[in-house]
Amino acid sequence: MKRSAQQIEDEMLVMLARSGSPKALAALVTRWHPRLIAFARKLCDDHSTTNDIVQNAWISIAQNLHRLDDPARFPAWALRIVANKATDMHRSKKRRQKYEKNTPPVHQPDPNEITSTRQLVQHALKRLNEDHRSILVLHYARDLAIEQIAELLGVPSGTVKSRLHAARSRLKDTIAVLEKEI
Repeated sequence: MKRSAQQIEDEMLVMLARSGSPKALAALVTRWHPRLIAFARKLCDDHSTTNDIVQNAWISIAQNLHRLDDPARFPAWALRIVANKATDMHRSKKRRQKYEKNTPPVHQPDPNEITSTRQLVQHALKRLNEDHRSILVLHYARDLAIEQIAELLGVPSGTVKSRLHAARSRLKDTIAVLEKEI
């Protein structure tokens, strides 16, 4: 099968990028980014999600380009990575929606109404970002074990442990700030 000049140029750029050339990788990005964006748009309807998917795909492509044995397979390989990232994003969104659906909204008290330690902790939780708050709620309020949270979120248990550690630290700092405000 006869290859076009563009296909041959793409193959050369892949080989140069695999050997560590940042210019070749930048050229690949310039040439392929619009195509990957167009493909990702077909997979999801949200423009910002599309950009996130393709950005994550480029990170994966750059990190794993050395694993691509046949440079001629780059187009199919890159599109498959975009499809996988879109699937991952969709699954993550569904898990988050499922969790949010099953989690009752938390009452947000006025800082002047804080009279007990429990209220202080509840108010501090509300100041945390969604990821920190959800991991703390799952572990402490829902009484889920590390392994159960890992299964629910679709991440390794080590990831849950590190996220839980970071969330606890952030909660501690937030409580300290609130105590100064009272």
